[in-house]
Amino acid sequence: MEFLHCESQKHNAKHNKKRLTQDQLRLLEKSFHYEKKLEPQRKLQLARELGLPPRQIAIWYQNKRARWKTQSLEHDYNALQLRLDTALAEKRSLEKDVERLRQELDKAQEMLHMTLSQT
Repeated sequence: MEFLHCESQKHNAKHNKKRLTQDQLRLLEKSFHYEKKLEPQRKLQLARELGLPPRQIAIWYQNKRARWKTQSLEHDYNALQLRLDTALAEKRSLEKDVERLRQELDKAQEMLHMTLSQT
């Protein structure tokens, strides 16, 4: 019975979490924009300003940093993918140029060979 009581308390604790207000979110986002890493003193200052527990501020920063890192990696991946696509297109173009120049060289060598054999 004690187990069920503890589980019920955990369940209620999850549902009793308060969502941040738009003003709180705005201030946290602004703070994060300037400092990605939260110093203990800044955490306490934000907690006082926002009327939230310092732990909630720390968790918000941790989650935001994880999302920011994922977005940053996606951005970097997309930039690299674009560079790769550009490089591959340039490679294909150069390969066509090489083939065209080889054909021109073959024709020139053939013409030279024919000219030399006639003399």
